[in-house]
Amino acid sequence: MGVVMKSLTCERDLVRFQKLAGDLIGVSFPIEFLKASRVRALCDEHNKLLGGYVLAPSENSRVIKSLPDEILSSNHILVHEREDIFEFTGLWLSPEIRDCQSCLPFWLTLYQDVITSRKKYFIYAYSAHKQRLGALYSVVKHSSIFTGETKLLPGMSCVERECIELGSVAKMIVAPVAKPMFLPKRFFSKLIKLLG
Repeated sequence: MGVVMKSLTCERDLVRFQKLAGDLIGVSFPIEFLKASRVRALCDEHNKLLGGYVLAPSENSRVIKSLPDEILSSNHILVHEREDIFEFTGLWLSPEIRDCQSCLPFWLTLYQDVITSRKKYFIYAYSAHKQRLGALYSVVKHSSIFTGETKLLPGMSCVERECIELGSVAKMIVAPVAKPMFLPKRFFSKLIKLLG
């Protein structure tokens, strides 16, 4: 399968991304949020979307907005270094993607986007019941900010129990050196299972 990573900017493509992400991960991201973010998609030779993710600046971060007020006012990084944070969200891959070769551009582009972000931290959330997905994220030593019910945001059908964590871009940079076999042994063999 011939695949390539693309940046999505036109509204038609963002609507396609919104629908597919909503179907697969249960969140229908508002188009205005997607327009204000960097949206990446894995596409086949017919421009069919097979996966994607969103990188959002801190001022537009849905994850930050979903946090309880007491966390927002007490976490040192959120209070004093918020401009050095970006949000990583909307990660999804189509069940059609089942081979390592097709996944490789997706993960390499994500890695490149993170390490060239010029930010110190990335914030992300995942459902608390998806502990295996949490284990996937743990390749980069992270800081847990909050676990519990978050605020209901546009595009969410209900309040969920979420794990919200901060990752270090510096630690992401050295991850391939610190754990050189992580991608082939854990990402590719279990990827579809973890995201399901």
